[in-house]
Amino acid sequence: MMGKNMWARVVQRGILTRARDGEEHREALVLRNPDGTWELPGGKVEYSETAFESLEREVLEETGLSITTADPVETAVRKLKPKKKRGKFAVVYRCAFEGDGVELSDEHVAFAWRDFSEVGATTLKQVDEYRSLRRVLAESVDEPRWERTAVHATGTDRSSESLTNGEGARGGDGDDER
Repeated sequence: MMGKNMWARVVQRGILTRARDGEEHREALVLRNPDGTWELPGGKVEYSETAFESLEREVLEETGLSITTADPVETAVRKLKPKKKRGKFAVVYRCAFEGDGVELSDEHVAFAWRDFSEVGATTLKQVDEYRSLRRVLAESVDEPRWERTAVHATGTDRSSESLTNGEGARGGDGDDER
């Protein structure tokens, strides 16, 4: 028996980490919404953007930090409006970034760098963000392996909307909506 299809907006979030107390301890950037919930930086994919361009734009707008690489670590389907058959397809990325300080946008009221023990499952707005954060902070501190290709950097080929890891493998698109 086949069910009805669900329409899903593509959304994405970035996990930006830094070392605390040397390389032994990692903490991630979380942003506080006006309603008091916390979330990872990110947002929805706009028409004609690649996954990397969208993530790069959203993180820069919300934090003032520039994404240099992104590695997808989690995907999730969030069914928000069952009667309307609408939901979100979310992708969470582990990101490397450039920038010295966070410049918070008007969209959020606060930010914090937190280690995993300080971020509970009820702290983050979405469960998939919590699972992703737990996984990334438990991993080694190697840099993410996915980066923008020359094609994405120059914008000369709009046919590919995925990331590549230099070995020809492709990554997925994603973004997170408000």
